[in-house]
Amino acid sequence: MYKAKSNLGKVVSIVGMFAIIVATFAFAFTTAPVAAAEYDYQWASQSDWPTLPQGGSSTLTLTLKNTGTAAWTNSGSNPVRLATVNPQDRNSGFYKAGEWEATNRAANLNESSVAPGEFGSFTFTVMGNPAPGHYPEYFAPVVENMAWMDNLAAYPQGRYGIYWDITVTQGAGASGYSAELVSKSDDPSIAPGDNATMTVTVKNIGTATWSNTGANPVHLGTWDSQDRSSSFYDVNWLTTNRAAALDEASVAPGAQGTFEFILKVPSSKSEGTYTENFNLVAENLAWFNLPISFTITVAGTPTGDVTVSLASDTPTGMTLPKGATGVPMAKFKFVGTGTINSLTVHRYGVGAVGAFDNVYLYEGDNRLTNGRSISSATHNAEFNNLGFDVSGTDYLTVVADFDAAAQGQHGFEIQSADKVNLSSVSGSFPVKGELFAVGDEVASQVTINDKPNPANPSVGEFAELAKFEIVNGVNSTDFRRITLTQAGTINNDDLSDLELWSDNDNKLLAEAPSLDGDQLNFQIANSPGYGMPDGSTRKFTVKGMTSGKSNRTVRFYTEYSSDILVIDTQYDVGAQITNAYDGTGTDFSEVTLEGGDVTIAYGGPAAGDISKNGEDQVMLNFAITSASRDLEVKKVSLTLAGEDAGGADTDLLKNGTTYYFDDIKIRQTDSAYTAASTQAVGSVLMGPKSLASATCTGAETSCDLSFTDTFDIMGGETMYLQATWDPSNDIFHDGTHSYRATIGPWDDNNFRYTDPT
Repeated sequence: MYKAKSNLGKVVSIVGMFAIIVATFAFAFTTAPVAAAEYDYQWASQSDWPTLPQGGSSTLTLTLKNTGTAAWTNSGSNPVRLATVNPQDRNSGFYKAGEWEATNRAANLNESSVAPGEFGSFTFTVMGNPAPGHYPEYFAPVVENMAWMDNLAAYPQGRYGIYWDITVTQGAGASGYSAELVSKSDDPSIAPGDNATMTVTVKNIGTATWSNTGANPVHLGTWDSQDRSSSFYDVNWLTTNRAAALDEASVAPGAQGTFEFILKVPSSKSEGTYTENFNLVAENLAWFNLPISFTITVAGTPTGDVTVSLASDTPTGMTLPKGATGVPMAKFKFVGTGTINSLTVHRYGVGAVGAFDNVYLYEGDNRLTNGRSISSATHNAEFNNLGFDVSGTDYLTVVADFDAAAQGQHGFEIQSADKVNLSSVSGSFPVKGELFAVGDEVASQVTINDKPNPANPSVGEFAELAKFEIVNGVNSTDFRRITLTQAGTINNDDLSDLELWSDNDNKLLAEAPSLDGDQLNFQIANSPGYGMPDGSTRKFTVKGMTSGKSNRTVRFYTEYSSDILVIDTQYDVGAQITNAYDGTGTDFSEVTLEGGDVTIAYGGPAAGDISKNGEDQVMLNFAITSASRDLEVKKVSLTLAGEDAGGADTDLLKNGTTYYFDDIKIRQTDSAYTAASTQAVGSVLMGPKSLASATCTGAETSCDLSFTDTFDIMGGETMYLQATWDPSNDIFHDGTHSYRATIGPWDDNNFRYTDPT
């Protein structure tokens, strides 16, 4: 073993460092997508509410003002469209095939581009498909693949409540469609998980000929309520609300037509009798006036692929202060295998839905969904596009934020198996959490604010990325977790090794190796959390490793109040949160990655001892990032310098033909800088070289090596590298010598672009 002291007096054997830690070359800036927070609008005008005959149509227009900072477009990956809401993304009964983008997208933006401050318009046709009556049709603008341009939790639906009250009257075009029932299958008795084939025969007593193709095919659709998704849906149906098409190619007036379809009982369906209603519809034209009902008897013990129950550690009911946030209300247990695509939970108890600001689904401490409002009509909160995989035993928790004026008693339940979107569900329904009462006390107020942004980091640097503060209220609190949303233009995979620090006492509170999607989840390591006295202000910093391209932004904020859990220690619930760090306006932290097309960054290792006669010992780690263009690395310079603690020895690297180090190489490694000798990716890119080829000082205490083997780095990629050597087993290594490796210098002679400019 050999040791020596560095110039800092610390006992070391290798000290890896750069002469130039970050080198920057020809800058190349690229256009990156804007953040969703830069989209906003104001209602300007819309056409009058239409009255149209059944089967008829009317053209509607809407004009909105762009009050955000990003331009709207009607093409590309993020076009602005007018979408259905109330509920969000529903299929509209006024859809016009061939004109609408989809059954839940009425129109594209008319203009190719609408700059901030300008006006954009939408034009679309509504068809009188439903039965005569009045129908409020709600819409909101959406930036596809990015964000809804509205607060859909606002009453009645979004801030501006954009809707048309559409009146449908009996039309001449629909009057030719009429039918009478000839026969239908007997009411079935079906075991859970089983199915039955049903037949309906009807007579055409109208004046129009029916067809099973074309613009107005005649189908058997769900009724009462119209167009609902049936819980007895089978995969052989046309859609979840269309049981069958007309069997015959055409049915003239006076002739008979037939519909054959399958009723399937989910394995989770409880025993009992159910009524399933259908009606005939000439698509895009009119519904018939012929309700057809089946009484379905479900008999047998339901079994399922996934069983739902209340978790044994579900939260215990208690009296809550007003304004409490991040309150776990019910924890549900799922056992089996399957993917839950949507879940509906029901609020029960003596109270109003206005008691809640938002409800969420959590898996452990990780928020899985955005905040949902509770329907004032059904008291349901719907979590769609969930994609929650159940494999073995998994849990979901309903978490709620209460309004500061909340009252009443509240609990959450899963009412029935069909509220869990799986093909096969079982359980003893309803699965009901405990009841919570809201008392007269008010939870302590806590405010989270943004602070001045850190300095812009260089690509490949471990640096400060965000700063915020928590201002405590009248009670002491424990800071337990925070979820930050990343909405900058950096790829989320280009952030790693993230840390949360308390600036007040320079203390590391939490670590996260990477982001989960666009969320950065920090769980405070010490229990019961990071204590904050009443009335105090605490400042925090997020640090992390960056990679990727220059000119990319890192933007962090807390999207929802429940994303920060600060426990009011007097009531042992989440304190009221005033979120002034919510990503709106300038209420966020943002830094921009600096550096040009090529960035070189140092990555250790720390000083330490190594053994004599070792192979592929790491002297330093470094990374080269090519921001946007394909790059050939033509040359890497390495300087090795030795030092004798006693000051007497020279010839520290070699003595004549005796080399104290050999097999010097540049090797590829991974982002964790795994030891090259123990990893699969440790391919040799440059070298090996001997000190025989080095240029050394006369005393041979410093030697320069130039590697001229070439290797390539693709644009937008980072290559992680190591310089390694083999120390000899010479008696010269007596523990009094230290060595320093320096990479560089770097200039445009080290690199060559290999792609077209």
